[in-house]
Amino acid sequence: MIRRCLTTLLLMFVVTSSASLGGQEPSTTTVSVTITDPRDGTEVGRQIVVKGTAKVPESQKVWLVIRRVDFDPFWWVVAMIRPKSGTGQFEVKGTVGEAADVGSDFDVGVITVDETSHRTLLDHFTKTVEEGKFTPIRIPATTSPPRIIKVRKVSHR
Repeated sequence: MIRRCLTTLLLMFVVTSSASLGGQEPSTTTVSVTITDPRDGTEVGRQIVVKGTAKVPESQKVWLVIRRVDFDPFWWVVAMIRPKSGTGQFEVKGTVGEAADVGSDFDVGVITVDETSHRTLLDHFTKTVEEGKFTPIRIPATTSPPRIIKVRKVSHR
């Protein structure tokens, strides 16, 4: 009975977590991802530095994505994260919206993906950088529940 309850709770967590990115279903591969900075609820400006840890199998990649909360289910693909070997620590910079977004809440997410989803993100990221048109996309399938914090943009400095 306890095993069934725990299994149900775990399944509910995975389904709930994947739904926050638009319904993708993560695989069961175990990964460890944390966001240590900024903290949930932090007030931010135009640029943020996201710090944390990500321990993933070599076959998986880690990405930083950001969206204004009312843009659900679309996200801006901000940067591929390259965790340090051994510790898994990472530090990556990202831009939070534009000047007109001051006062808005944003989701900051760290996601893990397989090679197919990585290619989708990399192709989109490359295209937006080359064209200078930073458009959001639906996030492809993830390999673990996304780690998401909320921040409030209070300036564009």
